[in-house]
Amino acid sequence: MTSWLIPNIRVRVISSKYGGSVYKEKGVVVDVTRRGVATLKMGNGQVINVAERHLETALPKAGGNSIILSGDQRHSKGRLLERDSKKNRGVVQVFEDMSVITTSLDEMAEWCGPLDDDLEN
Repeated sequence: MTSWLIPNIRVRVISSKYGGSVYKEKGVVVDVTRRGVATLKMGNGQVINVAERHLETALPKAGGNSIILSGDQRHSKGRLLERDSKKNRGVVQVFEDMSVITTSLDEMAEWCGPLDDDLEN
């Protein structure tokens, strides 16, 4: 199974194992140090290593930059046009070709890196 963890995405810590100060807090993936472990820079400036299983993706508000993390559009960056939490889906306009796609909210994250950053597939 391919890991969804990549640098420059915003994630949320979903385990209290890492202490109360970061539980349910958001951070940006700075590096993926080894398979399934990410180095995060938290909103308070703290830098921590967290296992993938203790993280979930964080989403931008409508109008924010996002990236698709799996499927045919993997690593495509775009603008989140709308999100529907009840139906677990979001509509993204892909920057590369301006196409509009609908995907699961679980398959995307907020993109915090440069928009011209090419990622390997």
